[in-house]
Amino acid sequence: MATELLIATHAKNARFIPAVLQTVGQHWPGHPPATVLTDGGFEGDNVVSFPGLHFIALLAAGVEALGARTASPPSHIYLMLEDLCPLWPVDVATLRTVEAAALAADLPVVHFHFKPRRRWKRKDILCGPGEEEWVDGAKLFRWAPGFRGKNALQVSLWRRTHLAELCARMVRDGVDDPWTFEIADNPLADTHRVSALRWPTVTHGFTQLGKVNHRAVRNSRVAPSPLKTLLREEFCGGTTRLAVERRFWALQAGKLRGRFTNA
Repeated sequence: MATELLIATHAKNARFIPAVLQTVGQHWPGHPPATVLTDGGFEGDNVVSFPGLHFIALLAAGVEALGARTASPPSHIYLMLEDLCPLWPVDVATLRTVEAAALAADLPVVHFHFKPRRRWKRKDILCGPGEEEWVDGAKLFRWAPGFRGKNALQVSLWRRTHLAELCARMVRDGVDDPWTFEIADNPLADTHRVSALRWPTVTHGFTQLGKVNHRAVRNSRVAPSPLKTLLREEFCGGTTRLAVERRFWALQAGKLRGRFTNA
């Protein structure tokens, strides 16, 4: 099997997983076989659980489990944090082109940015004329030399052995959080690539600071799905656009009152 999808989550967000799985199936038809990786709170088929582990150790254990589960483990893994699941349809044709190019060239990783290209900053990605690469029909970019987060935990297609080695080294070095993982030294960081394909989600994904991200319920591009319904219910107790807007502006008014009160 060439690729699999590893959906990483944690017990606090386990309630979203059934809707996430349904929504992934809806917005990413023909996606690779999916496995849910968690530290608890969710059980079922194709779930690997390691209670008590912090994020990096959990990720290392999950990647190792995928490698040991079958006689022919996947060469590459799509790694997706649960709150970065697609909120509108994936461009499947372009994604297949990128996947084929990554596998043929045995690239260590290809990241999928959630921002449209016009909003890429030059400090993040080299995206000027002549700075793009074409690999077997796939348009890719390099991270800018000075950009620190080259191990980005955006949705990415990782060579399984590269991700396993990186996680193992982080565990040895005592790294246990995703933010340090993203900026940690990596000898192969300059070989990481970013796809021109925009991943269909909003900034920060569907949660932010442990709460439903208002962008995920207010963005007009977010397509109807089981997840969208659940997010709206959690955000405002209803599912209509009017209920969402009332809750959003009530929150904004509360923030303004707090500023004046503390002034």
